[in-house]
Amino acid sequence: MQSTVRFLGGWLWAFTMLMGHVWSQSPNDSLPPHAWQLELPAASVHAASPLPSPSSSAATVVARLGQTPGVRLANLGEGLVQPVLAGLQGSRVQLIERGMPMHGGRWGSDHGAVLPFQSLLSNDIQVAQGMDRLGFGALIIESVPWLPGRDTTRWEVALRGRMGDGLWGTEARWTQRRDDLQISVEAVQATFGDRNVPDSGFVYLGRTLPIRDGRLLNTSGRSQTGRAALRWRGRHSWEMAVSGGRVEQGLFPGFVGFPLEADLRGDDAPFLLSLPLAESSRLSLTLRSWRAGSGGRWRFGVQWNDRSEFAPPHAHGWGPLPDDALSFQLKEFGGFAGFDKNLAQGWQISAEAEWLNAQTAGWEFLLPDHQRLRLAAGLFHEGDVWTWGARFAFADHRAAAHQEPLYNAAGDSVGLDVRAEALHREFVGMTVHLERGLSTRGTLRVRGLSRLPDAYELSANGIHHGTARFEQGSRDLRPEHELEVAVDWSATRWAVRAWGAASPDFIFLTPTSAFAPIAHAGQVMAFEQAPAWRMGLEAHWQTQTARPESPWFMDVRGAALAAWRLDEGTGLPFTPPFDATITLGWRPIAWMQCTLAAQAIAPSLMLARNEVYTPGVLLVDAGVEAEGQVWQNPFTLRLQVRNAGNTAYFNHINPYRVLDLSEQGRTIELSLNTQF
Repeated sequence: MQSTVRFLGGWLWAFTMLMGHVWSQSPNDSLPPHAWQLELPAASVHAASPLPSPSSSAATVVARLGQTPGVRLANLGEGLVQPVLAGLQGSRVQLIERGMPMHGGRWGSDHGAVLPFQSLLSNDIQVAQGMDRLGFGALIIESVPWLPGRDTTRWEVALRGRMGDGLWGTEARWTQRRDDLQISVEAVQATFGDRNVPDSGFVYLGRTLPIRDGRLLNTSGRSQTGRAALRWRGRHSWEMAVSGGRVEQGLFPGFVGFPLEADLRGDDAPFLLSLPLAESSRLSLTLRSWRAGSGGRWRFGVQWNDRSEFAPPHAHGWGPLPDDALSFQLKEFGGFAGFDKNLAQGWQISAEAEWLNAQTAGWEFLLPDHQRLRLAAGLFHEGDVWTWGARFAFADHRAAAHQEPLYNAAGDSVGLDVRAEALHREFVGMTVHLERGLSTRGTLRVRGLSRLPDAYELSANGIHHGTARFEQGSRDLRPEHELEVAVDWSATRWAVRAWGAASPDFIFLTPTSAFAPIAHAGQVMAFEQAPAWRMGLEAHWQTQTARPESPWFMDVRGAALAAWRLDEGTGLPFTPPFDATITLGWRPIAWMQCTLAAQAIAPSLMLARNEVYTPGVLLVDAGVEAEGQVWQNPFTLRLQVRNAGNTAYFNHINPYRVLDLSEQGRTIELSLNTQF
């Protein structure tokens, strides 16, 4: 009875406030967008910015995602990228690969999903920020287009080289079509050296520590990803796909314990990987099928994720030293099944089930072993005036107990430290969606949702080396309720979105004034639940001066976000500041395009308790792109300069900010794409 009253009370409280649309959704309580369809319906996703981006400034998938208004990136390296949508990240952001929600990278700001974010052959990969009918988030839709002709073979090759961190990347894709059967195979690899920064030192807890030779020691890495898909197109179509990859990323020594000058002396090998470091591996298998017309659409998938962090053995005080370097390991195995079907008169039904089993290992405790079962079903109707839907979700979460021995000064065991108690909780949630067109240019959306807590929020209690902090969950967290309102307005050359959201029980990770109870473990970050109000504005405008055939063009885009914790009157933690980018373009000849972009990032004014202030900055990028043919084979050549002024600045949402480490300095990248 108490949970029912709390549920209804939460909804009533939220309904009395001004609210709005959130850009991301937890995979624990949302029906994933129907992005797995090979041809994404225009009505399924409303992108924040439907206008095209200047191609020379958005070569890779991650670059295109980062240029979307309302989207910011926490970037620790080529393979570790976390999209931050309206200030929300981690498990709140849904990544979809061929219809399947990704497990890896859903928790922890340092855990990038092992996906081909750095792919240059990305014209077929759609990046949308916005919402579908009942779920929303960042969508990575990977569907190689059908080749023209019924008997066709195509090779695509891309090369990348970058001055600054010494990146070298290659990519190849082979696609062959025979009648209505098509197969595609793709491989992407990248190797990069230590991160270059325009600083000679940094200040941490009042101490000035050196940065040697303008590079962050042990931040090099390498990544490899691959995909293969077999597809049949007919009245009853289907696709089978396998994808996977591996990312190895060094961690700056200060991410494990307090940074010490002796640990920062390093060596002269910018590509040498040493402790501490993180490894992420993924393998997924998917099968999806659909029938033309109103036929049902099925999708199945399984995936394996392995996240391992390695560090020099450390007992954190008294007691025996570990006998290996594996500090923490999280192995996940999950299965997924989904179905939806179009019915008569604009009705649609959908259902899905997701199961996850996670096992942990290593001498550093962060999360216990846990399992999760999630079931959801929804009903959707698209009418002439109103579009509406409802979805119900159920989740069963179980976590194992975990204890560690305590030692005295003599090294003798004197008891057990309870790091996690056994946990079994069941959650019920509901999402309702209402939408109406405002003339031919605008759309009004109202939505109420319940987000179910995930394992990380419930059970974390230990050192997280990848973020340089001690993180604590709360087993008493309740489902989160939110009421949202969003208005989209767009025309040929501009698009605007205004949104607001109110929640009586928003879940967030916030800095505390305490340091970890174990030695050399950094600041304590704890999950809390409090009333919150968020609102934002995203805009994009693009035009050509004078005549349509003019060689000059301009692109302006920006986003503003405000997020309050209402019970204290402070900001929510890790709220991205206002940013705006102006890009000027010039096409002196038909096959060449030059761009000059200036990005202004405001100071971080929305701060939580104990959160560090981040100053504003102005960054300048430049690019040149040329297209042509060699022996009738098309190619694209790009030269890009990032942070052309070699400006030292901080990214407020990046884990490096905790250590006062600046972002990457000037980089010059040359890339080549061709097909034959």
